Amino acid sequence: MSRDRMIRNGAFLALLLVFLPTSAAPVAAGEDLDAALGLIRPEALRAHMGFLADDLLEGRETGTRGYELAARYVASQFELLGLEPGGDEGSYYQRFDLRATRQVPEGCSITLSGPDGDRELVYAEDYLMSGDAVREEGEVEAPLVFVGFGVRAPDQDYDDYAGVDVRGKIIVLLTGAPSWFPHDERAYYASSSHKMATAVELGAVGVISFLTAERAEKVPWDRAVMNASIASMRTLGPDGKPLRVYPEIRVGAFLSQQGARALFEGAPTNLDRVFERAMTEAPGSFDLPHRCRMVRRSLHTPAESCNVAGILRGSDPRLREEVLVYTAHLDHLGIGTPVDGDSIYNGAYDNASGVAV
Repeated sequence: MSRDRMIRNGAFLALLLVFLPTSAAPVAAGEDLDAALGLIRPEALRAHMGFLADDLLEGRETGTRGYELAARYVASQFELLGLEPGGDEGSYYQRFDLRATRQVPEGCSITLSGPDGDRELVYAEDYLMSGDAVREEGEVEAPLVFVGFGVRAPDQDYDDYAGVDVRGKIIVLLTGAPSWFPHDERAYYASSSHKMATAVELGAVGVISFLTAERAEKVPWDRAVMNASIASMRTLGPDGKPLRVYPEIRVGAFLSQQGARALFEGAPTNLDRVFERAMTEAPGSFDLPHRCRMVRRSLHTPAESCNVAGILRGSDPRLREEVLVYTAHLDHLGIGTPVDGDSIYNGAYDNASGVAV
């Protein structure tokens, strides 16, 4: 397997985990399942989680000393289990360069222009922006068009873009995908990468997204504001440019429910009706009665990190040439906005638990 295929983009960096019991040799084929499960000890899982989520590792943010300590720990466990090194130059580490990106809130703005004049949205109340990994200064001004979930799914006979022209416009869309899609298809079409690629293909120049009313009840806006302060990460390719980015989309933003209502004032369908329809049918697509100007300022910082990779060779002479990959992300969010006086985001559940398993 090539290095490029092993590396995942963004903050969720791949950790190659080949499943072995935590305290004994693998169970032979056909051996009793109860005996196999008996080899997984809660005490061992707790010990791994306890170390990885300790304050000493400072939240394991990608590219930090805390993450490096976590990587060393996992590599030592791989060696203890007898796994072959799967990284660079006979090591357990696959190193690569990253670009960390943060937005600069005071350099960001959204202005709506409509029949009643201009309206300036308020950062952290009406909208948020993530950093742009391609450019540090971005600006776009264009008409707005609502495109439902922003999904084109020929296999589901569904197209939110039918009947609207988005070329040269800023699209406004709901996060997620239609609830009646099969599970796997829904996950695929809900992904931001699929939606961004579709928007670029159809000529959009900006993207604004927001949650359905149902989802907004489960995801507090305050949590989104807190997470917006955390740097996003993009792996750099051999040419030094970030991978899986969409430079054609000049600026993107995420709206609160309050901010979304501002966009739908005077629209052909009001926002409550859009939310209602989105639960059982296509929410509809139509031009919005506003022109929008978005400005975004980002800060780029170089970083370096690594995957940790171990290999367990198979015994079958044919199948041992195939590769089965088990992964869990080793990093977490690092140090951020304090919660009850604690600024270290320890990440016991996300994802020290997965690494421990």
